[in-house]
Amino acid sequence: MTFTNKFKDLKKFYTIFITIILFLNTALISSLHANSFKISEIEVSQDFNLDFNKKKVFDEAFKAAYAQLISTIITSKDKKKIEKINLSTIKSLIDSFNVSDEKFLENKYYATINVNFNKKNAYNYFASQNIFPSIPKKLDLLVLPILINRNQDEIIYFGENPIYKNWNNFNEKYHLLNYILPTEDIEDRQIFKNKIELI
Repeated sequence: MTFTNKFKDLKKFYTIFITIILFLNTALISSLHANSFKISEIEVSQDFNLDFNKKKVFDEAFKAAYAQLISTIITSKDKKKIEKINLSTIKSLIDSFNVSDEKFLENKYYATINVNFNKKNAYNYFASQNIFPSIPKKLDLLVLPILINRNQDEIIYFGENPIYKNWNNFNEKYHLLNYILPTEDIEDRQIFKNKIELI
């Protein structure tokens, strides 16, 4: 009987212990991400020859990540003030980085790098330059790009519509709006066709 009671007590203890560990782990990970700006999938490449230096590739990735960061959180007017920055200052703003993919193809080195900028250091640097950035928030936006030819009383749909075809050609990683374009659906065509006068 006592063995069963001890087993139940141990089971409760382990359940509470594991719950606390999971909670702390989640809290620490979320606070880690909350204290940094993550710039993902910076793609860089360099010729692979006798002069190849991986450090130069990383330096280029850091510059590209910094350019993307300031494009995301700083206005165009203020961006011009801090675009030209030395590499050591950029490195002082970086918390960490990792190489998510690297390969050698046809005498060329390719890498995809993720860079985490320390928020506090970045805000302090921007404040020292008299620049006050915004807090980026990405939004998803559903767009229905439809052209209406009033002369012929017709609707130009998805695949035939030049706006629909070229919509994502100018999409940059630092853009905060993610445009969601619907797929072409026969039912949608019929609905639009029936309601053309209302559109």
